[in-house]
Amino acid sequence: RRFRAHVAQMAQLVDEHPEKVALLGVEPDRLEGGFGYIVPGEQLRSAGGGEGAHVVSFHEKPTPSLAARIVGRGALWNSFVMVFRLSRMLELLHEVRPAGASRLARLLDDPDALVAAYPSIAPWNLWRDFLARIPEHMAVGRTAGMGWSDRGTPAAIAPSGDGRVPALAGCARPASETVADLLASKPS
Repeated sequence: RRFRAHVAQMAQLVDEHPEKVALLGVEPDRLEGGFGYIVPGEQLRSAGGGEGAHVVSFHEKPTPSLAARIVGRGALWNSFVMVFRLSRMLELLHEVRPAGASRLARLLDDPDALVAAYPSIAPWNLWRDFLARIPEHMAVGRTAGMGWSDRGTPAAIAPSGDGRVPALAGCARPASETVADLLASKPS
């Protein structure tokens, strides 16, 4: 219930600041070098009660000493939970990754062509190659006391070591499966 309330506040923030991509930041209860961090900046308020801050920077899996320094400055764990207007996200994607975005945009109405084209696109990292380049277009909402377990590594997702992710919609998939495989699969 609290999680949904935080997401609703982020949605309110985006309603009032449609140029922003809002992230849910989790107040750290310990230092974790294996997590991603968001450094918040100046407050960004909404009339509807959605509070957040502008994003200064991202730090993906920092060293322990850097994690301690940025947490001391108010850094939050990056939950990867985002709220945004799709049109804005696509606009930003076209600005930062124009070649790949334009190519895929031409294929949106043809799922088979999209699936066929996907393997030929050079891989890139969403955080490092896109979101970390646009912090000025992002906002972060703070949550505390909810507890958080990062799922950014196969070991965190599948602690049993069997290489499978937890069941989603009743279907477990190998952690190494690609988005193209997911797009091509039919629900069972």
